[in-house]
Amino acid sequence: MDSGDKDAELLVLLSKVKRKYWKQNLTILSLLLIIWAAAGFGAGIFFSDSLNQITLPGTYYPLGFWFAHQGAIIIFLLVVLAYCLVMNRLDAEHSKDLEALGKKSQIQASQEQQSPDKARSGSSGKFSSLHSGSGQS
Repeated sequence: MDSGDKDAELLVLLSKVKRKYWKQNLTILSLLLIIWAAAGFGAGIFFSDSLNQITLPGTYYPLGFWFAHQGAIIIFLLVVLAYCLVMNRLDAEHSKDLEALGKKSQIQASQEQQSPDKARSGSSGKFSSLHSGSGQS
């Protein structure tokens, strides 16, 4: 396999890692936006009549009113916090994948650098370049 094929293989792997990352990112984002919309619209608008039957202790405000004004904001802050925590974990996993690809790339590059030296010297030992310069076989 020549270096062009190895480079193409690394690019394909990198593309797969990127696609996996963005697919997971969009899934997380979609799920959190659905939760926020359900809390904002569902509790504050669609279910407000049934929630207004319940009052918050000590405030005498109907629960539907509270969700429409305060609950959606609190849910939004919790969604942002959850997004930060989950994305930190996803970024850590993604970094490991990229580091593995980087190491694979470095290994291939070092093998390509060593292979011309071996071809020139004609021997395959670790210290063959030291012996070939001394005139001894």
